[in-house]
Order: sequence, then C-alpha cells, then structure tokens
Amino acid sequence: MDEGIKRVISSVAEVAGLLWERGWANAGAGNLSVDVSGFFAHGPGATCILITARGSRMIDVARNPGSGLGVIEIPGEGEDYRVIWPENVPFSPTSELPTHLELHRAFPGTSVVHAHPAKLVDIARRLADEPSINSALYSVHIESPISLPRGVGLVSGAPGSSDLAFATARALANHDLVIWASHGAVAVAPDLMMAFDLMDVANKAAEIYLVNIKQ
Repeated sequence: MDEGIKRVISSVAEVAGLLWERGWANAGAGNLSVDVSGFFAHGPGATCILITARGSRMIDVARNPGSGLGVIEIPGEGEDYRVIWPENVPFSPTSELPTHLELHRAFPGTSVVHAHPAKLVDIARRLADEPSINSALYSVHIESPISLPRGVGLVSGAPGSSDLAFATARALANHDLVIWASHGAVAVAPDLMMAFDLMDVANKAAEIYLVNIKQ
C-alpha cells in the first residue's frame, strides 16, 4: 500500500480515537471520509473516497487502522459507486453516505467528520435557531469567532436522506460547521484533524454556555 494512503489511514484512526474518547461516537455512531483520489486510479471526473463502513465502531477503527474502512469510486454524476479497496472483501459504506457524497461533490479534495457532540446537540435543542446559537457560542469562548468566523449552521432531516445531504451542503457553503437538530454535527476541512478541531471548539463553547446557564 502506498505510504501516502497509509498516512491517511493513520489520521483516520487518530480522529476516530478522539471521537470515541470525547464520547461523540458511541456504539456504531459517527462516520468519516477523506478524498483520496490522488492515491487511486479512477475514471474521468470520478472521485475516490476513503470512508468508514456501515456500523463501524470508532474505537475499532482507532485500535486497528484499516479496519472498518474502504475506498469507493464515485462517478462525476449520480450516486452509484464501486468499491475499489479492500479487494474481494464485502464492504458497505456508512448509512450517511448521501451526505458524504454530496459534501465531496460540493467541496472537492476535503475531509468530512460526522459525530454526536452532546453539548452542541443540547444547545441547538435549547436555542433552536442559528442567530441564537452563534451568539451564545461567540459570547462565552474567545476561540469561537476565531476558529468559526462564518459561524454554525442548523439543519434538520431524516438520517441518511438526500434531503439532509443537500441541506447540509447548502449550509456548509456559508458556515464552518453544521449541527443536525437532535442528532449531531458535521464539519468539512482540508484534513480530518482540522474538521475535528472545528467541532471540538464549538462543542467546548457550548459546554461553557450550558454550565453558565445552570448557575
């Protein structure tokens, strides 16, 4: 295996471990993907994505890099895909594949993190609209406006649906992070650690806000 893809897999394992440690990926929750088109042969206009498997546990991905992962080739149009790695081994990508496909189309060459940061889910439930959420996050944590200058978006939709995928892509065109109402959050960045950091800063600000309102 190419050393470059090995480094990508190592970064996936590192971020998977952080999601597990934070409690943002219980059981089979959470999913990750990285554009790895530069490491695999693919058709004209197609994209190759390293992505976590359906039902994969982040702790397993962290402990055994390469497990629970596959690479799929996505044509320029449509939602069809073919598995190009691992070879001759059954692989099904995460149930949130529609969102990953849409985000990689909208933001080529990037990485996607979806997880369930509890404080962000809670603050969205309490405040329920983008201006209130962003005002709260910015007011309590100086890092929020620095790390999230475009703010946080809020969308809702059925898990794994095309509607949720399209709404998320639209929101991320104007925001640094998107909260899925009563569900979790999604971040897109040039690499997985940067995407994780966006979520980490936002969740820390939400935690500080929630502690303050309880006092």
